[in-house]
Amino acid sequence: MGALHAKSAIEKRIKFLPNKEEVPNGRPYWLVWVTVDRNETGPYYAGVTACEMTVDEEIRRGYKSLPEHVNRMDKSLKRHIMVAHMDEKSKKILEGFLKEFNEEMWNGSSVQLKEDLHS
Repeated sequence: MGALHAKSAIEKRIKFLPNKEEVPNGRPYWLVWVTVDRNETGPYYAGVTACEMTVDEEIRRGYKSLPEHVNRMDKSLKRHIMVAHMDEKSKKILEGFLKEFNEEMWNGSSVQLKEDLHS
């Protein structure tokens, strides 16, 4: 929930720079926005979008694009699926998390979400 106001545990005490190249040793993170809705069959993951962030805790610097984060949050709220650009390892982790968090919502979610995460 802290990510909503850019105050997640990993973001605290980090100065974010506008260029990814300025943080060459940054550890990659994915901030994922998930919107839940309900239809006649029950709850489902209606919007899922992801944006990249890198953090180098040693030098307390990181990279993220605030406009991208805001736009992706908006896209999730508008029921878009935008996860195909994630790396394979992260997609598998997200797929597992969404399934484990609520299998009923996963089962009711769009084919696009399942295909984009399972590619």
